[in-house]
Amino acid sequence: MQENYRFSQQMLQALAGGLSIIDFPRLRIHNIEQAYQFIRAYGYDPSDEADLKKIWLYHSRAVTYIRSYLVREGEEIPAEVGDPNTLKEIAFLFIYASTKDNKRYGIQYWACAVLRVMHVLAHLENDLFTKYSKDIQKQILAPFNQFVASDPIQGTLLKNIETGECIEIKKFETKSFKKSDSSITKLLAKKEAVALRILDKVGVRIVTKSVFDCYKVMRFLVDNHVINVANIIQSESLNSIYPIDSFLQ
Repeated sequence: MQENYRFSQQMLQALAGGLSIIDFPRLRIHNIEQAYQFIRAYGYDPSDEADLKKIWLYHSRAVTYIRSYLVREGEEIPAEVGDPNTLKEIAFLFIYASTKDNKRYGIQYWACAVLRVMHVLAHLENDLFTKYSKDIQKQILAPFNQFVASDPIQGTLLKNIETGECIEIKKFETKSFKKSDSSITKLLAKKEAVALRILDKVGVRIVTKSVFDCYKVMRFLVDNHVINVANIIQSESLNSIYPIDSFLQ
């Protein structure tokens, strides 16, 4: 029996080589049925009216985003890609993205651009952070809020009423969930990221009055169980303020 050793390099790189769909130069879809199969495998049924409506909504939002943030002066998305009345069938967008168009800003170029943004929008739309934003925000911010106080003389404080520990700070701010456009830009720029890994969707910003107060604030947050060191992501916790070893000495 002759073994089939013909493989798509693009497919293998995506499955086991770290290549993101954002970096695909083109798709490999040649007819409407293949496009439908691709969409179904992605998680949407184009024969379902609700799913098809959602896909067209992603298309509309993607075109709006590109026009608002990415196109240069004088550039315009071709109607064949950007106008639903001209495109007519969403499957054509996938077919256009698969053609070998050597023009730098041809139909294939724009079809890929729109699909890349649609892909990011789909990730954001199905993200648990987005769906349960209020509950997550409440759970994250509540422990901080119980220790933040305002004094007419001292200003903003981190204060534990029971122990009497008190740190004067310049500012305490909460960061709301990222707006959609900001999240789209981040996911397009960081191909390895998915919606679940946008770490600054919600959080707090504490500005201290001195460099060394930063360390006092960190100790306060841990000692009062506002944060847990077990949940720290090391790659996201870089210290550019003052060397820890020097501080401890």
